[in-house]
Formats: sequence, C-alpha cells, structure tokens
Amino acid sequence: MIRITFQLFAAALCCLSWITEIHADDKQSLGKFLLRVQRYEDALVVYNELIGKRSSDSQLYHNRGVAYLHTGQLDKALADFNEAITLDPKNAEAYNSRGVCWFYKGNYEKAAQDYTRAIECNPQLTRAYNQLAWTLSVCPNPKIRNGTRAVELAKKAVELEPSAYHYDTLAAAYAEAGQFKDAVKIQKRALLMQLTEGRTQALERYTERLRSYEAKKPWRERNAAGMYQVEAPSGKTGPGPITITAMTAIDTPAENPEAPSKAPPQVPDTPKKDIPEKSPSPEPESPVQRQAPIETASKLTEKAEKSTSAGLTPPTKGIGITPFSIIIGSSQYRQKAYRIAMKLRSKGDAPFIVRETDPVTGEWYKIYLGNFSSAMEAWHYIDTRLKNRFRDPQIAYLPYAVMLGKSSPPSESRNQEAMFMSKGYWVYAADDPKHPGQNRLLIGAFEKDAQAMELAGRLQQAGENVQVVLR
Repeated sequence: MIRITFQLFAAALCCLSWITEIHADDKQSLGKFLLRVQRYEDALVVYNELIGKRSSDSQLYHNRGVAYLHTGQLDKALADFNEAITLDPKNAEAYNSRGVCWFYKGNYEKAAQDYTRAIECNPQLTRAYNQLAWTLSVCPNPKIRNGTRAVELAKKAVELEPSAYHYDTLAAAYAEAGQFKDAVKIQKRALLMQLTEGRTQALERYTERLRSYEAKKPWRERNAAGMYQVEAPSGKTGPGPITITAMTAIDTPAENPEAPSKAPPQVPDTPKKDIPEKSPSPEPESPVQRQAPIETASKLTEKAEKSTSAGLTPPTKGIGITPFSIIIGSSQYRQKAYRIAMKLRSKGDAPFIVRETDPVTGEWYKIYLGNFSSAMEAWHYIDTRLKNRFRDPQIAYLPYAVMLGKSSPPSESRNQEAMFMSKGYWVYAADDPKHPGQNRLLIGAFEKDAQAMELAGRLQQAGENVQVVLR
C-alpha cells in the first residue's frame, strides 16, 4: 500500500535528448528532474553517467536505486541502497528506500529494521513512521505484526502530516490491535478526506478495508510478497516497470499554510504490475510517502485527435516560449475549480483552468499556475512561492494553446478577458513574443496540437476568432 502518488507529469517530455540539451550544465538537477517526472529509464542513463565506475556521493546511489526500484530491478536497487548507506550510514532516506525494497521482496523483518533505522537517523521522517506502521499492521507474517506499536507509529505520522493516507494506516493499525470501533471511525475519516479532496481512485480500496474492519477483520496484504497483481490503470500505486501513461484527474489542492514543513513535493506515480500499495516517491530526496493514488489521465479519443476544423492551421512545431506550467489540482465541479482559481488570482498568482473529458470518469477541471520558460524555473517557483500551500504541485509540459482574437495592450486585454470570462471561458493573459508590451488571451494548455485544434474547432463553430499557437 505504498503509494507514490503526482501526483504524474501532465505532459510527458518529448525526448531525453531535448531534456539533456536544456539541463546539460547540471546533470544532477537533470537526474532529480527525471525522477520527479517519472522518466526512470532516462534517469538511469543520467545517474549511470554521473556515477561512472565509482562515486563517493551517497545521494547519487540512492537516487539511482529509486530509479531501479521503479523499473522493477529490485536487486540492483538493493545494491545501490546498500552502497548509499555504506557511504553515509546516517542517510535516513536510503534506509527508508531499502526498507521498501525489502518489503517488495517479502522480507518484512528487514523492512521493519530499515524503517526503524530511518526513524533513528531522522525522527521527523514522516514516511518512515507510516511505512513501519503499515508493515506492522498488515504484513502476512504474524511474528512481525504488532498492533500496539503500529498504532503509536501511525499516530506519529498523522501528527506530523494529517492526511488521508496516514489515517488509512492508523485505521489498519487499530484493526490489528483489535480496536475495530476506532478502525471503522478512522477509516471513515480517511474516506471522507478522499472524497472532499476529489480523490477517487483510492476509494475502492479504502472502502474494501472499511468493510473488513466493520466485519472485525484486520487488513492483510494480498500475497506473501505484499504486492498487488495487475490492476486497471486508473490509479497510481507504485513502480513497475513504469512507462508514462495518459494522465487524468489530479487531486484537488489542499491549501494549508500551517501544514508542517516537509521535504520537496511528492509526485504521484503510475500504476504497474506486481507492485505493493506503498513505494518510494519519484522525488529522489524524499521517497516513499504513502499517498492516495491519482487517476490516469484523460486523453482525447483517437477520432478527436485526428479531427481538424476548417480554416485552422496547426502552429509550427516547437517547444514554445513558456511551455511549462504548474498543475496544483483538479475537480469534477466547475464552480469549485473556478472558486479556487479566483482565490489564487486574488493573492497575486496567475491561475488558469483547462477542461478535459475522460471517457471513464467524465469531465474534469484542471487548475494550473503560471507560464514558465523551463522546468527548472517552474520548480524554483514551487520551492519559493508554493511551499506548504498545496499538496504535490507538479510541472506540466504543455506547449500549445488556443488564442482568442489578436494581441493587445494589457489594459485592453483585461477588458477582453472579463468579457470572455462572462461567456463561461476561463482565459488567461500571456506575453506576445512577437509584439513586446502586448498580451495574448489564451484558452487551455495542451501537450499535443491536435488537442488544441479540437478546442479551437469548437470555439470557431461558436463564432469566435481563434487560432492555435505555441505558448
């Protein structure tokens, strides 16, 4: 039940060569970035180059171990975590990640030992408390389980970060301790938090556990290795071999300025086969946070992607001027998404909303912030402006948008923006690179030009003067 949730990179990067060109001057930042966006195979290329025949940097081995773990190469991951610990015996993250590796391999005793060591090295490492509590609550080995200790650990995790996934662990701990009334109460709280936050993928498993506790049965992992078999790609539960899949509903942001300080944002992960429900997060410096999985991304049908409206010409291929934005959440409710975005705008942020339709889960309103020329610029914005304001802000590569009318001075564009907003369009202003000092009014942001063309076609049919442009 280790969940690496993205939360997932909304628009997969075009190719490693393009990324390398951008980040060639900083390979370590590139490696971390690739882990954040779940390009694990590409991350391995970078870390293999950084490590070479030998390195004395514990973190490099740890990060490469995370990449190996997410590609299902457990023995290689274990070897790297061992090396990281040898180089730095106080590397709490390495112990925690190695514990996850042992958990995957079904060695719960060693997993528990490593989680314990991680806590000793860093008493504030929330994920280690959570992982250890989960192991002591649900592993199949009765010699390892300890409900009383699990409750203590899970309470500590909740104290450090009161989230749905930590409450879910606390419920499992109560059930293992025989306190089923408390388990039911806490599991209902976890379910309510999931619903309130707009998370839906975890609901089935959370509900299944609730039924178990109501029947006075503690929760157990599904097989000796504690790994889930192949599941429908609607949630993100852990490493795989992992390939980038389409992405949909991102969790609704939880603004919480008073949230305890924690490591850099966690990223939701893609589900793959034979993976436990908990796993290391793709963020190399803070892996293994149990998170509710995010649902797979909405994508246009093949028919929609191939459709082209008359009079619309796709823009010249390229990456645009400011093709990166930060996705902070989504909601199936238009009014809720608009309310969040308007609140952000009142605080000086630059939000915009993109409506997408998923064939399974229906309509979603995704909330983005800003337009950035590089991913590193966007991460800097997250680190300096969004700390503790949202859960798991992520970067999306979305080079295409639909432009309304022609560019105009900022004062005029504000009036046009208000007019289009009154028609039900969420539009946002962006600098016009061809006309300095003027703004373009844009709707949407897309990875593919075909997606932008589909929206432009609808707007054109509604009588709007539009064109597809690079952001």
